[in-house]
Amino acid sequence: MSAPDYPADEAVRLLALKRTALLDSPAEERFDRITRLAAFIFNVQTCLISLVDADRQWFKSKVGLDACQTERDISFCGHAILHPDIFIVSDATKDDRFSANPLVTEEPRIRFYAGAPVCEPGGQPIGTLCLIDPQPRDLTISEKRVLRELAGMVEHEIARLDQETLQQKLSAGMTRTATIMATLPDMVFVIDRNFRFSVCNDHPDLLKPQHEILGQKILDVLPNELGHQLMDNVKQAFENGNVIHHNYTFAKLNKSFEARYKKIDENEVLIIIRNTTEQTAAHSAIRRLSEVARQTTNGVVITDIRGFVVWINEAFTSITGYSIEDMLGKKPGELLQGADTDPATIVRMRAALALQQSFNVDVLNYSKEQQSYWVRIACNPLLNEEGELSGYIAIQTDITKEKRYEELIHNSENLLKAVIDANTIGTWRLNLQNGELVINDKWASLLGYELSELLPTCRNTWERLTHPDDLAYSAVQIEKHAAGLIPIYEANIRMKHKNGEWIWINTRGRVSTRTNDGNAEWLLGTHFDINDQIQAESSLNEKSKQMEAVVESLLDGIITIDSKGKVLTFNQAANEIFGYSDEEIIGRNISMLMGSPHREHHDSYLSNYINRGISDITGRIRELDALHKNGTTFPIELGVVEVKMAGETNFIGIVRDITQRKSREQEIHQLAFYDSLTLLPNRRLLLDRLQGAITHCSRANNFAALMFLDLDNFKNLNDSAGHNKGDLLLCQVAARLVQSVRQGDTVSRLGGDEFVVVVSDLSDDKETAANQAESLAQKIMAHLTQEYDLEGLTYNSSASIGVTMLGRRN
Repeated sequence: MSAPDYPADEAVRLLALKRTALLDSPAEERFDRITRLAAFIFNVQTCLISLVDADRQWFKSKVGLDACQTERDISFCGHAILHPDIFIVSDATKDDRFSANPLVTEEPRIRFYAGAPVCEPGGQPIGTLCLIDPQPRDLTISEKRVLRELAGMVEHEIARLDQETLQQKLSAGMTRTATIMATLPDMVFVIDRNFRFSVCNDHPDLLKPQHEILGQKILDVLPNELGHQLMDNVKQAFENGNVIHHNYTFAKLNKSFEARYKKIDENEVLIIIRNTTEQTAAHSAIRRLSEVARQTTNGVVITDIRGFVVWINEAFTSITGYSIEDMLGKKPGELLQGADTDPATIVRMRAALALQQSFNVDVLNYSKEQQSYWVRIACNPLLNEEGELSGYIAIQTDITKEKRYEELIHNSENLLKAVIDANTIGTWRLNLQNGELVINDKWASLLGYELSELLPTCRNTWERLTHPDDLAYSAVQIEKHAAGLIPIYEANIRMKHKNGEWIWINTRGRVSTRTNDGNAEWLLGTHFDINDQIQAESSLNEKSKQMEAVVESLLDGIITIDSKGKVLTFNQAANEIFGYSDEEIIGRNISMLMGSPHREHHDSYLSNYINRGISDITGRIRELDALHKNGTTFPIELGVVEVKMAGETNFIGIVRDITQRKSREQEIHQLAFYDSLTLLPNRRLLLDRLQGAITHCSRANNFAALMFLDLDNFKNLNDSAGHNKGDLLLCQVAARLVQSVRQGDTVSRLGGDEFVVVVSDLSDDKETAANQAESLAQKIMAHLTQEYDLEGLTYNSSASIGVTMLGRRN
């Protein structure tokens, strides 16, 4: 019995099967009707619609069988999906692949099997419509055609299910879009080519009621300078397709707004306007704080990863008396620490640096004139763009001026607490020292609770309601913010609603107070329901799968050509794949990258497609040979899509060098079908060749011979001279056997010192064929008895050989 092989694209096939959602689904009359009809038409005991899963075959519909599934290893359908046409086993008891199969030797005692592959809409074979009977039989051509038609009916039902699912998703998406529009915190407009409002959501910041805006032109709603600005930005969006940003302020209302314009298509522009009044006030406050930081008298020192100084500011020199020349290449502690510097503080700083962590300490240092002074040092790691440690930055604050700085910090914290996101709903305060949590009623209502149902609250309340997969990330973000590594704590998390569902919440916060030793104490923040936003993003992702596929392929070569084959763009990956620079390839014909025969016929391919719509290149992935700059050919995987750019037909090709993949496939093939020592066909390939020889005998009405060889005294050689000499002898024997037979014959190693030779195309006369086989056997024996040179060891060997004839009845 042989288990069925797996298709080369098994992972893709299984994914396609899962997407149908048919596995383990209830019985359906539309499928059962087909199996009943097939069983009646063909008068068989059993008819199945079988879906081939990873390790089983599961029956979506069945007639004449009680079992719901069987293992894939013993399935007939696992073999059937490997064939494009109907797979037939006339008598399983006489078929080496199935004669020992428990489905044949035991119930249901299969003799006859016929399976037509069933494909999902994407073309992947996910199962079969199969006929099973305990009596041997075969199918006529017309019966095969009927079975294929019935399998087509199954495929039609699967495709119809897929279309219904897509329609349901589209309807749900439109409903979600309408809901999102109604709940968005921004004003949303769609303007047509005539500058009329075709879409407008209801919003408290609208200058007029919604019904007075829809259908009106911009200047009818805003007949002033702002209206003309709006029209100019809409025109600009139509022309270039980029996002246009526009900020404006209503002085009378003391409100500021940010508008973004983006072309939807050739007839409409989307405008999203956000009230940025509080954000503008916050930015003004931040600018004032930045000016304070620029003029600060804090000393700043930057070191490399080993702690050696690379830069200090003037304030550092003013505090310590050391110039940049004094400090360069030295560790700060070597010059600044003295007799009364606290050893425990030094240990704490060194331990933090060893762990590449931040630290905040108060330490007694000494100036260049050996005058002691107290400073507060805040030291943080510096990370490069890859997130790797590149050094440290330490800020020194003279504590004698601490009162003034405390006042500035206090004012800054009050300012930060006043800057609240306009879209927030729930508010919370978390004490990082004792876990106390204070929330408002809206925080509770977001999760479907009354505030009283959650009281008393503590940090455990939040942790208990937060999804386990999101809790760890949120905790890390809080720790980073508390340590000063990130300016704000923010995370999108799932929290459990009272009804048991998980909803998405945006949580953000800032440290509002610190303890006397500088540790973060109270964290003040907000919660905002973003469940609809996440669902909208998910819907958007589903509608842009084609674009995502292109983006995901950007690591491959991306080449754009025009309708005449001239290269327009050639990305860096394409440069590396083909060896050409942009200057060498841009403007040239794409055929210079192709091997024969595509190189000579590429222009006609394009001409047939442009003029007659005949295409063999777009809409599918192909494998072909490409031509490198150095003249070598190599295999590539190519996908081509047609795009319209400025009214012209262009083509975008996505190219992947599959040289390594092909090499791995060849290696796998070698390991699967050839003996690793002698490189002769192994038992598996031998059986395939033997079956082919038998089939050929039947068709050609001639004879073949099967020879079995066993080396004499081979064990004695292994025992006396070692296995290395034995392996050399086996390799030389294999070479002599190959030289002794014709090119179309097969020499195989079964294992140990046993070899098999399959000789085809002997005479159609049995006696003549036997004489031919005997002559070849004598020739082989003569070759094998010649002297061997086993790397200095002269050795003589002989072999025993047995011959059996194969004819059309074998």
